[in-house]
Amino acid sequence: MRDISAPALIDSLNMIVMGETNKEIARDLDITEATVKVHIKTVLRKLDLSNRTQAAVWAVNKGLATTRVSRSLHLLCRFA
Repeated sequence: MRDISAPALIDSLNMIVMGETNKEIARDLDITEATVKVHIKTVLRKLDLSNRTQAAVWAVNKGLATTRVSRSLHLLCRFA
């Protein structure tokens, strides 16, 4: 597993956890949708994951997600 500590990657990952679309992430971070896609592909590749859902679950399990939603997801992941 490779490092995903770059702020842009962590921000994108947190927004994935919140269920935001690429368009919403782009708007919130003031970047293009193409850049968001690159960030997400980078996260998936570095973590050896296949999709956004896996990335969200990974972030919650590792305690990287910083939202109220993540606490609920963490509980769901523990019992899944």
